[in-house]
Amino acid sequence: MPRETGNTADGIYEQLRERICLLELTPGTPLREQALAEEFGVSRTPVREALTMLRVDGLVTRQHGGGTSVSGVDLKSMRDVYSLRLKLTELYADFMIIPVPAGTIERLREIRVATLAAAPDRDARRLGYLYNRFHETLLGTIGNEPLRLVADRLFRQTARVWIQVLPDMSWDEEVRIMIEEIDECIDALEAESAERIAKLRSDHLSMLLHRFNEYLTRPLI
Repeated sequence: MPRETGNTADGIYEQLRERICLLELTPGTPLREQALAEEFGVSRTPVREALTMLRVDGLVTRQHGGGTSVSGVDLKSMRDVYSLRLKLTELYADFMIIPVPAGTIERLREIRVATLAAAPDRDARRLGYLYNRFHETLLGTIGNEPLRLVADRLFRQTARVWIQVLPDMSWDEEVRIMIEEIDECIDALEAESAERIAKLRSDHLSMLLHRFNEYLTRPLI
């Protein structure tokens, strides 16, 4: 599922980030520089640079005694990150590119088709992969680079949470909500309404936070 990228520090970073966000590399997994250097066919230097970028993102941590491992997912602390993401959506309308970059709506339609095709398999990672592509496509409509970078970093911190809890949530309902969000964003982009996009993103994040809160407070028996 991950896209092919070059074996530069940036390319290795993107590939490892994708694996972490899709839980292909689970929390606690050690990331050994030498093993990764051999996998990507590079020296340890670009691997070390990639791991540093992942630490900045909060996706990996240094282990006691040296080494690096995938960071854990604390569902309660992640709610704080979601809350910050929610506040940032208020800025989207101020910095949205109008008209949107060429190909944006077409990519969203392709993601919609792929989501419907993938739904029967009930593969949480596949659905997470498609939602990541949805996020990246909308990110390309933000014309302010600092906002784009912060929004992306916060999204990556929370990307694993949905995939992790998805097996315990209503699959059909989550797919329905994802399709609805894509459709509404397409309509708003076609109308060139930055305000509608900002409100949609805010509304769907609020609904997701509500669903997570229900998940965290559900009876254990």
